[in-house]
Amino acid sequence: HLEHTKPAGHETHHIISGAASEARPAQIHPDGGKFSAATQGFAVFSVAKDQILIQFIDYNDKILHESVIHK
Repeated sequence: HLEHTKPAGHETHHIISGAASEARPAQIHPDGGKFSAATQGFAVFSVAKDQILIQFIDYNDKILHESVIHK
C-alpha cells in the first residue's frame, strides 16, 4: 500500500511505498495520517533547496496525492 504519516509532535514524515508488491488493505493512520491508498504504485521525491515535493503515483501513472515539506 501507499502511505504518508507525520505523527503529532514529531518532525519525521513516514513514507511507505509498496512498489513491486501486492496491494493490500490500508487506512489513514490515527496518529498523523495524511494519506493512505490500497493500490499498487510508488512515491516520487522532488528535492529543492527549501522544500521536498512528495507525490504518490499509481500503476496507471495517476497522481493520487501530493504533499510539500518545507525546510
